[in-house]
Amino acid sequence: MPSAPHRIPGFTLPGSHFPNGVQLGGLGTGRVELGADGRLALAGVTNNWQRLLAGLDGAFFSLRVESDAGVRFHLLQADSLDGFDGMEVEYTGLHPVARVRYGAAACPVSVDLTAFASMVPHDLTQSSIPGAVFVFRLINQHRTAVRVRLAFSWEHLLGCGGTGNRGMSLACDRSGNEIKPWVGTHGRGLLFTGGNPRQLPNTRGEMVLAVAAPEARVWSYVMWNVLADRPGVLAALAAGSEPERYDAGSHEDAVTRALAKEAQPPSWDDPDPRFGGGRTGLEGAVHPAGILGVELEIGSKAETEMPFVLTWHTPTHVATRDPALDYGHFYARQFSSAGAVAEHLMQTWRSRLKETQALAEFITQSDLPHWMAEKIINDNTVQSSNTIVTGAGDLFTLEASPMMFGALGTLDQRLVSHPAFSLFYPDLNRSELRTFARLQRPDGSLPHFNGNAHVALGSAEVEYGVTGWPDLACSFIIQCYRDWTETGEAGFYQEMLPALWRAADFLLAADQDGDGVPEGGSSWDIEHYPGCFIATATLWLGTLRVLEQCALRGHETHRLVRLRDAFRKASATVAGMWNGHSYLKNYDPRTGSKSDDIFLGQLAGEWVVRQLGLAPVLPEDRVQTVLATLYRLHGDRDLYRLMPIQVQRDGRLPDRKYAWHAWPQYGLVFVDCVALYSGQASAALASIAAFDHVVRHVNKTPWATTLWHDARTGRPDFESFIGRDWYMNTAASWFVLSALTGFTPDEPAAALTMGSALAPDQSTVCHPVVTPRYWATLAIRRTAQGLNVTFTPIRFFRGDTIRVQRIRWRGQLDQAQWGNTPCGIDAAAPYTEIHLPVPQELRLGTALTLDVVPCV
Repeated sequence: MPSAPHRIPGFTLPGSHFPNGVQLGGLGTGRVELGADGRLALAGVTNNWQRLLAGLDGAFFSLRVESDAGVRFHLLQADSLDGFDGMEVEYTGLHPVARVRYGAAACPVSVDLTAFASMVPHDLTQSSIPGAVFVFRLINQHRTAVRVRLAFSWEHLLGCGGTGNRGMSLACDRSGNEIKPWVGTHGRGLLFTGGNPRQLPNTRGEMVLAVAAPEARVWSYVMWNVLADRPGVLAALAAGSEPERYDAGSHEDAVTRALAKEAQPPSWDDPDPRFGGGRTGLEGAVHPAGILGVELEIGSKAETEMPFVLTWHTPTHVATRDPALDYGHFYARQFSSAGAVAEHLMQTWRSRLKETQALAEFITQSDLPHWMAEKIINDNTVQSSNTIVTGAGDLFTLEASPMMFGALGTLDQRLVSHPAFSLFYPDLNRSELRTFARLQRPDGSLPHFNGNAHVALGSAEVEYGVTGWPDLACSFIIQCYRDWTETGEAGFYQEMLPALWRAADFLLAADQDGDGVPEGGSSWDIEHYPGCFIATATLWLGTLRVLEQCALRGHETHRLVRLRDAFRKASATVAGMWNGHSYLKNYDPRTGSKSDDIFLGQLAGEWVVRQLGLAPVLPEDRVQTVLATLYRLHGDRDLYRLMPIQVQRDGRLPDRKYAWHAWPQYGLVFVDCVALYSGQASAALASIAAFDHVVRHVNKTPWATTLWHDARTGRPDFESFIGRDWYMNTAASWFVLSALTGFTPDEPAAALTMGSALAPDQSTVCHPVVTPRYWATLAIRRTAQGLNVTFTPIRFFRGDTIRVQRIRWRGQLDQAQWGNTPCGIDAAAPYTEIHLPVPQELRLGTALTLDVVPCV
């Protein structure tokens, strides 16, 4: 059962009891959360990645309606508050857009809210705006006109944030915080400022709450005290009055009473000078909040739109190692103040919303199962919740928020998480890989982290920063190669090539026992194993395939002999670990010790080569057998909601630390994606759907998924400690999209890898294709002779053509035809190479169409 909220001054520790919703924020900007109960529930806008501000007592929306049937007053949220009723709430969200419908049976006006943050693929500037837009659509369902008062209350949060090297402790000093009227060119509102030099530098700045409503009367309560005034404030809102003061009730603090007596509504033309001097926050006594409202008449059966914006500007980011060094924020390069952000959003919100929705519309309007399309889109939440983008424009990815204590980069997790950036912001993605290359150790190894948000950015000398794990170097090599093959841009690859080969030399030298496999720990670091660990071993085989391509394409023949010798030796070791149904978890050739537990990540290397369109590293029959074993044991729904990391041969959990742990994103990639590539689509889709069910219905967190789950229950394992957790590798679900279509571009080779996405009972399917250069569709239709395949680019982001000389088909074909012209084919399991008679230059409005006949 969820524990009761842990109260601290003015905030709640997020936990399983807490609402969850879409995170409204851009790349590296911080964010606020519109909870599933329809209320603003959480804020991370003061550089407080680990100590989120939850349970905002001063944040709410309200609606007052006067009609010939009487007066109705409701809070726009599911629950009542201080005796005032909420409304029925229907909530949907596709990151970073939330939609809420509020309604009550006796209320003549319903409200549709569209809340979003600007997130425009391939546009870093428009994706790093520190603010959120709230568009209220008020619909009068009554037979006559009504008068409506809509209010937006926001709590002053400056001065509150995380402290210490791990950022988990909360420091609050709201003393000196002020709220003043704000008037802009495109709207008006409230300005929230600090001014207390004792506040932590990272929590200083300003916020603006504004509305663009020229047809309405705009009003406000400039400041009220969250600790004492809310019942009186709500009563005033319900009465439709703007009182001269708020009733502080039984609160006995003299300062609060004195301030409450001065709480007069401001005039936009002649603001009360008292609001600029003396009416300030006082920590523990006066926690300020402000209300911005509109009043207007809505005709019978008519509707109107009211766009509010909430913006923030907390541009300082200092860390403990060098408090004089300000890393800054990228958004401060284009916005000098929260007011400037508000002006931009009020002027451009319609175009920002259209551009922001484009990705979700492209994915959801395809033939993907609706639940899967939603999962893939929402798993991009890490773009808002887990990013720091410095003033220099460098990306640092938080491994988790609030877990992992500010760890950045996390190169092992990056292997499966980088599509959140590589597919949509490739230059930003490269900036983080550059940081890792700069931090490469003299021996060629790569660090685990590239910094810590609270200690130092761009440094490996942080807690758990240097580990020497081989899979870190593998991850770096694979990502650099993948960037090149997906974009076709050789500049970054050539820049990284020296670091790539140093990493390769480190891995070759890390084999200390002669089995061909590098020793050391790994991402699966609950235990470390002497000798050969199967997850490292197959990942190394996949990395050797990548390195072979690097050597071949770079004409570095002197490296090929050593790489191919290493592959043969490692392959023989892995082959010797086969036990008839799976590979041994580990084997030490020096002592002969081994474990025949079944390990979830044993096909990691096979996933690497299949998603890159390279030759297999394991025999296909053994891959099929391993998959069947994993689904039978780890996927036993009578025992587990999610696949555990490791089980015994009877399917039970072993006697080991954290034996009950499930890391579902790794299962999604290293098991389910491999199964999709291998033709076991039914089992793979059932497994992915089971994960989605846990996220949606067990944890009710489609916008916040952690790494650590209890395999038996599906619940987050550390929830009681840190509450909700946003983990960087949720974006691994984008690999499902490429596995479904079999699609992989190889731009330098002018080649496309693809395969049938048709289930046995389907006659046609059209799936989306997303690469760093373009979006496209892959349509496959069953014909009397075989399959008709049509690949169509629909939007370019880098360049304007796709050059295609050959198609690598996933599967064996008897023949292939382009138009009326037969194509040359070369079959080599598990692919068929299709050589086009004439190289194609695909542009918008053109398509590549093939007819293929699979082998029977």
